[in-house]
Amino acid sequence: SASAAAAAAAAFLTHAQQQLQHQHQHQHPHQPQGRISAYPTAFNFVCPDTDVLSTALFKIRNESSHPIVWNLNPVTPVDVNLLNDTIVSSMNGAFSFNVESGMLAANASVDLSALFSPRSEGDYSQRWELKWRLQGTEVVGSTQLSLKGVCGQQ
Repeated sequence: SASAAAAAAAAFLTHAQQQLQHQHQHQHPHQPQGRISAYPTAFNFVCPDTDVLSTALFKIRNESSHPIVWNLNPVTPVDVNLLNDTIVSSMNGAFSFNVESGMLAANASVDLSALFSPRSEGDYSQRWELKWRLQGTEVVGSTQLSLKGVCGQQ
């Protein structure tokens, strides 16, 4: 009968939906997206002189139910466009963070300082990366950070 066929089709669709949900859960047993947040991800420092240290607040928030292990590392050299239009690349550390690695408890956050201490006047830029791993799991993630700084009379 038509109603039996409709009931069988509905049962089949329900079963297929459950199978899809089950497969999706197996493919992604942990969903790290959105669990670890870092802000800001872009810093723009301005300092009047090479003797001045500029700082900015940087926050890492762990919204997962696992502790995380994290670290911050530069992924590019510092590019400096000096006032005489010379472009220099170096790992000389114009940018840094007051703490560059650590552990963060579940549902906790930590405040760090991003630091800009240029050695000469010019425009500076560098990319850093925050990498993290949920402790006791294979779940990892990363966030790119952009640091820019201007020193001196531009």
